Amino acid sequence: LVFACTADNQGYQKNGKDPSMDLVFACTADNQGYQKNGKDPSMDLVFACTADNQGYQKNGKDPSMDLVFACTADNQGYQKNGKDDEDTVFEIFRRHLLAKLTDGIVTETSADRELLNRQIAAFGIPAQKGSGSSPLASTVSGKTYSGSGAAFSSFRLTFEDASGTLFYTTSRGDKELRFGLGENLICLLDEPQYSGRAINHPNGKGYRALCSGAWTDRDTFVLWVQVCDDYFGNMKMTFDFSGEKSVTVTVTKTAEWFLEEYKMKKVEYTGN
Repeated sequence: LVFACTADNQGYQKNGKDPSMDLVFACTADNQGYQKNGKDPSMDLVFACTADNQGYQKNGKDPSMDLVFACTADNQGYQKNGKDDEDTVFEIFRRHLLAKLTDGIVTETSADRELLNRQIAAFGIPAQKGSGSSPLASTVSGKTYSGSGAAFSSFRLTFEDASGTLFYTTSRGDKELRFGLGENLICLLDEPQYSGRAINHPNGKGYRALCSGAWTDRDTFVLWVQVCDDYFGNMKMTFDFSGEKSVTVTVTKTAEWFLEEYKMKKVEYTGN
C-alpha cells in the first residue's frame, strides 16, 4: 500500500479544524492480525510529514515536523493497550525519540556517543518476563498431565537451574521444546509439514524458534515461542497450576497459516 497526498490542502476542514498537511504514508508490512480499536496494530511503517502544518492541532499541541520513521521488522504479536505496551518499538520510538525532538541542532559529545554505544550493545531479542523459579516448580516438574480434545493429549514440564523442557504429545507425534528461564534458547518447532519458502510445500524439518519461559506468579508459568525462520510468528503457552489436581492451559498465537493447531483456551489437564 502506498498512499500519497501532495496537494495544497488549504481549507480542508475536519471537525472544525484545519489539519492541512502534505503526507506520504507507506505501509509495506505483513500486517497479520492487524486489528483496529485496541488489538494488534503491528506494521512496517514509513511515515513522512514534510508539510507546513501551521495551525494543525491535535489534543491542543502542534506536531508539525519533518520526520521519517521506518520500521521494517515483523512486529506480529504487538499488543496495544496491553501489559507490554512500554516495550513495543512504536512506544519506544514515541517515548525516547518523538517526545524529545527539538527545533535546534543537537551537537554530539563523546559522552553521548559512549552512552549510545552502550545502549546498542545491550540490545537483544526480548524473552519472557517473570521469575525463573516458583515454590511449585519442584512439585510439577516431570509430572505428566493428560487431557482430550485439545492441541496435545498430554504434556510434562521439566525444570533445571536455568532452562527447562516441554514434552508434549499431539496427533502428529511426540514433540519437545527446550526453553531458557528468563532468556532465549534456540529450539526447533517440530512441525515438518509447515511450508518452506514456497507456500504449501513442506520444508520437512519444522521451524527454528527462540524459546523462553518464566513464572509470572506463583501458580502460572508462561512459555514464549518466537518463530524466526522462513516465516515469522509467535506463540504463548500459559500453564495455570492453581487447581488442586489439574492444570489449565491456554495457547495463543500470532502467525499466518501456521500454529493454528496449537490454539486452545483454558483447557483442563489432569495430573497422573
